[in-house]
Amino acid sequence: MHLESISLRDWKAFESATFDFPTPGKTRNVVVIGGRNGFGKTSLFEALALGLFGRDGLRLVLRAGVASDDQGRAQSFKDFMERALFGNALAKGRNSCRIELKFIDDVGEPIWIDRTWYFNDQGKLKSGESAEQLKIFQGIGRRVVGPGRTEHDVEGWYRDWLSKTFIPTSLAGFFLFDGESAAVYAERDMGSQVREGIEGLLGLNWLKQLQKDLRGYANSKRSQVPKGVSNEAIAELDAAVNAMEDELARCKERLTTIETDIRDNEALRDALTRELGYGAGTRAQLEELTRDQADHEKRYNAAQDQLVRASQSDLPLALAGGLLLSKVETRLDQESRLDQWEAALSQRDSRTASVLEFLNEQLPSVEPALLERQVDSVRGAVEKALERLWFPPPGDVADGFRHAHARGPMLHRVLDRLRDAKAVSSASIIELLETMESSSAKLREVAALIRSTEGSTPQVEEKRDQLNDINLKIGVMREERGSLTNIVKSRGADLEQKRRELGRLTGHLDQSERPAQLAGRAEQVARC
Repeated sequence: MHLESISLRDWKAFESATFDFPTPGKTRNVVVIGGRNGFGKTSLFEALALGLFGRDGLRLVLRAGVASDDQGRAQSFKDFMERALFGNALAKGRNSCRIELKFIDDVGEPIWIDRTWYFNDQGKLKSGESAEQLKIFQGIGRRVVGPGRTEHDVEGWYRDWLSKTFIPTSLAGFFLFDGESAAVYAERDMGSQVREGIEGLLGLNWLKQLQKDLRGYANSKRSQVPKGVSNEAIAELDAAVNAMEDELARCKERLTTIETDIRDNEALRDALTRELGYGAGTRAQLEELTRDQADHEKRYNAAQDQLVRASQSDLPLALAGGLLLSKVETRLDQESRLDQWEAALSQRDSRTASVLEFLNEQLPSVEPALLERQVDSVRGAVEKALERLWFPPPGDVADGFRHAHARGPMLHRVLDRLRDAKAVSSASIIELLETMESSSAKLREVAALIRSTEGSTPQVEEKRDQLNDINLKIGVMREERGSLTNIVKSRGADLEQKRRELGRLTGHLDQSERPAQLAGRAEQVARC
């Protein structure tokens, strides 16, 4: 699936414009859109987000702001759309703006998504169903895609179709964002691997390599000391361990609270569904329908939780494809062996000197006594033999470090993530999406039956609204629970690694004080 074109009319600064994108190939699959500030790059991205998802796409728009409830989100969407209408549209007699997206699916069939928003003469977005018109066409013959005449929830049907054909809006933020959003994400604490990756993209790893080269003498001395062994480093690592322990404790405490709240709200929901069984319809019918509704909601929420966990851990990497993941894994394995060889090489001089010193002590005791030139010959032969231990390097090491930001424990964590990503199955993701789709369709069907069976007294309507609010609240808490569970899992592994590192540094501190002093003096010389 790829985007072929975007057509805009009276959208932001674009009175009428069409943007065509080339068909991606194996070696040409990236399109770069550049321009100075204020020239419409973000407006084009916003057209893509809202043209694809409609009002649900507003969560992808950084400039739209964040609202805490449905009323606030509706107002934010209304304000944004009224600002989006082309400035001279009303003066020229046009009371609408339009976005058309054209995609080509995996079998080469075109898909058109056409959205139009309508405004009154004062430029205010119309209310209700008259505010927006959505049309979807598929295939060369532009076959109309839409719900059947008996569908009660038309908006929900379109939302499910877009989620199945493209991606659920709840997951779109992981894959669809512009440069401004990327800058905001980079400020968040999303794991050391993300920060290291951004440093690599910005070229900071090359600056670090240059700094390392300028301090060659200091590094050669420091190679005799376990990295980071100093009172300051231990204090810093200890502080980091304490901070991570506090963060984990807060997350676990919040998880406990959420679990209790979910249980309480589910109990309240079950009680309300039982009470709603006393409406105009028969009690047995309503009880059966409410049980079906609860079962489908649990299936949908369980599938969504699994999909969110996959998208936050291994799915983004798995989307790169098994061939690319295998190539990166092979390269990182070679760089790991190169790192081990260089670590051993850094101790070459001290080990060679130690062997030669022992040899000099033993040669005088050799019988019969050796001549001076024989002693020199023996010493030279031993030196050449020792040199063969280091050169040439093994044949299975890399020719250099392409991923200089991933060294030591970080390299092993990256390799573990790559191997986990290779194990992700597309069939399992498709199965989760199909489960969500079928559960959503069943929920709409059951909801329609419940409405037709229940009475319409104010008391029943009030309890129905309360039940809807509780279901929304449970959904929000489930999402937060999934995020916190992922945080506890990832931070727990990082915490254990830092605890082991802290123990290792503490054990080596006394044995490394003298080499550390020499390294410090060499560092002072390097700064001059």
